Amino acid sequence: MSLYKQLALILVTISSFFMLVFYFLLESYSFKEAENRIMNVLTQYQAIRHFNKRAQKPEIYKLQEEKKLKKEYFEASLMSSSYIASHIALEHQRLLQENGSKVHIELKFASNNPTNPMNKASLYEQNVLKNMKENDLSSFMEVMHKDGKRQLFYAVPSQKNTLECLHCHGDPKDAPTDMIKKYGNKNGFFEKEGDIRAITALYTPLDIKDANKDIFFYVVSALLFTTFSMLFVLIRFYNKKLIEKDAMLMEQSHFASMGELSSILVTRWKRPLTLISSRITNLILDVEMEMIDHKIFLKNLEAVSTETQNLSNSIDYFKHFFTPDRHKTCIDLNSVIEEVFISLDKEIKDKHVSVEKDYGSLEQNELSAPICMLVLTQIIKNIISNIKNDKPLLLLSTQQQPKKTEILIKINEKGILSLHDINNIDATTAKDKDMGLHMALMLLKNQLSADIKINIDAEFSIISISIPLFPCKGK
Repeated sequence: MSLYKQLALILVTISSFFMLVFYFLLESYSFKEAENRIMNVLTQYQAIRHFNKRAQKPEIYKLQEEKKLKKEYFEASLMSSSYIASHIALEHQRLLQENGSKVHIELKFASNNPTNPMNKASLYEQNVLKNMKENDLSSFMEVMHKDGKRQLFYAVPSQKNTLECLHCHGDPKDAPTDMIKKYGNKNGFFEKEGDIRAITALYTPLDIKDANKDIFFYVVSALLFTTFSMLFVLIRFYNKKLIEKDAMLMEQSHFASMGELSSILVTRWKRPLTLISSRITNLILDVEMEMIDHKIFLKNLEAVSTETQNLSNSIDYFKHFFTPDRHKTCIDLNSVIEEVFISLDKEIKDKHVSVEKDYGSLEQNELSAPICMLVLTQIIKNIISNIKNDKPLLLLSTQQQPKKTEILIKINEKGILSLHDINNIDATTAKDKDMGLHMALMLLKNQLSADIKINIDAEFSIISISIPLFPCKGK
């Protein structure tokens, strides 16, 4: 997967995450709003019941004692606090709906033994009532489904039965005659003092269609998407600029390397060209002065031929340094090193070199395979050519380190030039193989940004090469 696709995937994931978080925040807000609606209605309901108990009922009982009302008198709309509060809640709900409100709250005084059959608890409400009795709960709330809709359910227990409650809900004989006439003597009686006979159950939907909330969610989601899209465009733009800058710096580095290589070759060719020019000048003078000595003439010609051949060999030796394929591909350095040893098989056998390789598990690296082949071949070829040991042993190991790959080359031979000697090599007198090592290490440093160390201990000469890890773009 390309870098841009990875970046787009990351930004889409982050954007989706934030939208999901925002969605759940709105859901939490909706839940809190539903809870607040329930608590407002419940508070109003309880206030009405308390007012009925403290103000209305005492006045009615007083009128009955003063015989201004008959003792058998009972009117639910005046004396039943649950009836009064429930019907006021229904009236309040009706007025809200007439005013266009979509909020709906269902309130019910739910009992297993109701006086009014309308207050008969459902199976769900019966289980809640039982749970509250057994566990002495002061309230109960959960999200449930009713009529195919997700609703918030909230319940509180009624107050425990008192002697005053048993006046109407104890023995039917003690209940007001008008109450018996209205509801009969079968339901709502034989309650016990201290029992919880009912719960106040409230239901309100959670999935209320709210256009303002939907618009708010869509606007915020659009803003998030736009923000992350702009961020992606900006990152891509600046990344492209950085890539162009890196390419320019790499090109400059390449030209600098080529300039140094050209300078080295000019220096190396200056002496043989001077010798060739001098020999030819001498030959011309001998011919013009008719002082030709055949032996000297042939000797000068042989010298010219030798120097010309040396120049040709130098060109063949260094020509690959000028035109390495810098196209980067995803490569396995272990495979590249193995190819190097295959290409140097003849040299290794001629020198009777024992080779031991320890390849570590390496990550794929985006490098120029030809440059890697070229520089590693030159390094190992130089090592082999310097061997004077009767039993040469070459040890090579690779190891993956964080952000870099390490190549360690060890040879039981101390004739390898130090890094200082290689960096300060005399181009006019150095051998081609030493110049090859110098140029190979220079390419490693300039083209691959490698770090090179050369150490010599009591037994081995050691070349340590650290190549930065350039992760493959396709991964």
